[in-house]
Amino acid sequence: MVMHISSDDAAMTKIGTLPSGGECIVNRTAVEADLLIAQGFIEPHLFAGFSGGRKSVLPGISSYKTIMANHCSEFINSPKTRPGILQDNPIHKDMLYAAKTAGLRFIVNVILNGDRDIIASFCEMAIIHAHRMLDINLRAEWFDDVNGSRIGTRANYFELTSGLNIMPTCWLDFRPEIRWDGASRSVFGPETETSRKGDQWTFAVDMLVKF
Repeated sequence: MVMHISSDDAAMTKIGTLPSGGECIVNRTAVEADLLIAQGFIEPHLFAGFSGGRKSVLPGISSYKTIMANHCSEFINSPKTRPGILQDNPIHKDMLYAAKTAGLRFIVNVILNGDRDIIASFCEMAIIHAHRMLDINLRAEWFDDVNGSRIGTRANYFELTSGLNIMPTCWLDFRPEIRWDGASRSVFGPETETSRKGDQWTFAVDMLVKF
């Protein structure tokens, strides 16, 4: 077991430069690992938008120099660094860069209720860069709708998704995906049906035009 100490310069290595301009310096042990995984929980964050995910790397295993560059007063004072805001959030952008550059491959995040019980779990199983024009995505989620307040029926819900990101040009993406949804009770189907199913399949495709 290795205890990360952000002020231990000898244990750090520079892996790049943050989008905001600061040095991206993280724990050498993590960077040299064959597989880097992380776990955490998601909740609104005062200036990163949301906690969880990429925060396992920055600030999680980063040098104090990188943390201070990312958590600077200029960024914290920005109207774009507020709870629930990710778009154009400079702190969030730095964190995404650090996680990607450090080689973070797998994340498990949970959501807690007011009693600190786990009520949902989310993980990005894999993003495989098969080709410069093709990514393969795999994702899994679990959610416990304790009171039926979100879905309408109290049950445990699960989903598995596999999709492609086809990028024929720099401004155009095609994203087909297939998804399986399951539940601990028979909840899928029209309300008029007397017998619902415990799972369902969905196929979808969208197109993203960048400009």
